[in-house]
Amino acid sequence: MSSSSLGQRLAAVRRECRLKQQDLARKIAVSGTHVGRYERLENQPTLDVQKRMAKGLSLSLDYLVLGEKDGVAAAHLGD
Repeated sequence: MSSSSLGQRLAAVRRECRLKQQDLARKIAVSGTHVGRYERLENQPTLDVQKRMAKGLSLSLDYLVLGEKDGVAAAHLGD
């Protein structure tokens, strides 16, 4: 599993997509303040918001939340 946090992954992917916090906030229907708080780990987004983040950034929810790509996280659940 990746050692980066959801906040770090969110910020990194948002920047790769050349989005400002306000831009992402509009895409996922939250305030720009909330996006900053999620990135700084001051607040934890609800599952619904996490789903909207993943969809808005074209990511899998597994990658956003767990840092795993290509179903690797699902394989660990059976252990």
